[in-house]
Amino acid sequence: MAGVSSVLRPADASDATAASAAREVSELDRTLRKALVAADAETVGWVLAPTFELVDPSGERQTRREYLRAVSSRSLDYEAFDPTTPVEVRVSGEVAVVTYESQLQVAAGSTRLRHRAWHTHVYERADGRWRQVWSQATAVGGFPPGS
Repeated sequence: MAGVSSVLRPADASDATAASAAREVSELDRTLRKALVAADAETVGWVLAPTFELVDPSGERQTRREYLRAVSSRSLDYEAFDPTTPVEVRVSGEVAVVTYESQLQVAAGSTRLRHRAWHTHVYERADGRWRQVWSQATAVGGFPPGS
C-alpha cells in the first residue's frame, strides 16, 4: 500500500549490523507479499525455510509443502495483500520478527474473502541468508469476516 512505511527496530538502535538486517528482512517480507499475490511459488519457496509453518486466520496449521501447493495451484489465491500499518521489524542476533496489519483479499476454492488481519512473521538467518520460519495471521473482527 502506498504511503505505508517500515519501522525498523534493531535490538540496539546504534548497531549498524542490526539496522542493516532489519532493512534486509523488511525487503524480503515485501518480496514475499508480492510473490504471494503473483502466485510465484518459486519465489515464495525461496523465502520460506524448509521448517516453515503457518497458522492462518482460521487457526489451521500448514506446513511449507502444504502452503506452497496451495499457492502454486491457486487453491489459495491472494488477490490483494496490502499492509495498512507500518511494517515493524525487530532484530536480535539471528532472529527477526515482522509485524503489521493488512487488508487481504483471498479466494479459497469458491469462497472469496476480504478482511483485515494482523501478521507476525519470524525470520531466522542461517548460512548467510534470512528465511521465514513461522507465520501467523489473526483476523481482525473474527473469522470468517462478518461472523
